Amino acid sequence: MATEGEIPKEWAAKLDKEDADAQEAAEAFERVCREGDAALMRNACGLLSETDGWLLAMCRVGSLPKVTAEIKQAFVNVWVEHKNLPLSVGDHRIMAKALRILMPRNYEGENPLRLYRGASAKEYEERNYGFSWSTHRNIAWNFAAQRQKAVPAVVLKTLAPAKAILLKGYYDEGEVVVDPFRLETVQCVECLSKHDTGS
Repeated sequence: MATEGEIPKEWAAKLDKEDADAQEAAEAFERVCREGDAALMRNACGLLSETDGWLLAMCRVGSLPKVTAEIKQAFVNVWVEHKNLPLSVGDHRIMAKALRILMPRNYEGENPLRLYRGASAKEYEERNYGFSWSTHRNIAWNFAAQRQKAVPAVVLKTLAPAKAILLKGYYDEGEVVVDPFRLETVQCVECLSKHDTGS
């Protein structure tokens, strides 16, 4: 029996096993990326989701010098299927570093892109921007309206420099994945009220 303030042994053993499983899943994901075995990407991601190992995996992948084009394409599919991946990772800087390795960087232009994002007001206040933006203001407004149901929301605008663009134009919402730490000026162009959302 555990004394006051002490974790019961069976709980500690369970936590240790969960940590070991997450570490093993992260190592498997890194190995898939390092060795270029894109066919195993889906399995590796399944293990990460089961073990809550995404943060460890992104830490490990962020230290790789590069990955193959096949791995990058396989990861784009992962990104589309796991829309809340940044939340699973839980650390924007670690996520951004990994995305700089894993994303195809398919924007070949030199000019900045005008992008919009529907976000919580808190995101704007804390300057802790998300990764997914859109070339369409109305799409960003729709996302802001969805958020407004729970929290104050805003529509943001930025001119994203080429160095910030990780993936462009792969989705029907004009979605562009950016490295938020490489954005320069971000403006709030609209604050949504409950009246705006139709509630």
